Amino acid sequence: MSNSFFDNSKIDPQLLAMDPAQRILEQIQQRSRIDNDDDDDIGLPPSSNTFVGFGSQRSETSTSLVTYGNLVKRRFGLKDQVGGELDQFCQERQVLLYAQLLQLNARLKDNEKVDTHYTIPAVLETSIKLYAIAYLLCHRTVAFRGSNAASHILNAMREESDAGHNNIVLRAVRDKLTYFRNVLKSKIKQSLKNASSTRNIASLANAIISKLDGIEVTLQLYMRITYLRFCMVNYGTLSDDAFWIKADQTLYAWQRAADTQTELSQILSHVYHEDTVKYGKPEDTEYTTLPSRGANHSRTPRCEGPALQEAHV
Repeated sequence: MSNSFFDNSKIDPQLLAMDPAQRILEQIQQRSRIDNDDDDDIGLPPSSNTFVGFGSQRSETSTSLVTYGNLVKRRFGLKDQVGGELDQFCQERQVLLYAQLLQLNARLKDNEKVDTHYTIPAVLETSIKLYAIAYLLCHRTVAFRGSNAASHILNAMREESDAGHNNIVLRAVRDKLTYFRNVLKSKIKQSLKNASSTRNIASLANAIISKLDGIEVTLQLYMRITYLRFCMVNYGTLSDDAFWIKADQTLYAWQRAADTQTELSQILSHVYHEDTVKYGKPEDTEYTTLPSRGANHSRTPRCEGPALQEAHV
């Protein structure tokens, strides 16, 4: 082989920025094309230096470990038994790596099959929809955008959800939460316009839940929505995620400031009162407001269970 084999001045400058091991391989391949020298000490036939990659094409980069091993043998003068042991090590490592890649590829294909063939049943889809909006509107839920919101809902739905496809159901819950957060923000933003027909909190609440079953129109629901309208007035210029995070942070700060749940209710009641002064009282509309009921009497999923009540930020 030419004495100028390791002369970097004859190597493409782009190769010098590569990973060292890969650069050496590229140097070998490039110099072999330039010098066209015979390399008798490689010792392994070309057919044994490659293996078939995914699909049916041979991968040139798959030979890098064996080729690099041959270069190391030349540099350190490894011959006979020691050189053979290095050859065996390189080939074993190569086979092990390929086996792991095949295993990973098989798992990915299995997951794709599950995602492709599983469809969430209509009954479960309806439950996801109800639980998602109930979570956002329930006066006991302490976060709108909490990082584990979907997991809390899935836990509350454990008797209805398909345990064998939790990841798919969880993704559906996240999607539905995102959808309803967008709906809430859009309707509340629309209600702030002077000519809006939903400026009154009763009109706004009924517009939000008009197509939903199981959500009752109560004073607690009004207070929940007026809090969101308070956030819209003060933080409405924030992006979607930033808006909901700010809403969670503000509610959490009020919780910290209040010594009891009663004191927190007083804070939210004040926000509600200010809203009715500005936009009108519920009794000024044709809508009926149901009396608030304790959680022990409520049979809707909106407030049942600690999973829906303790979704902290």
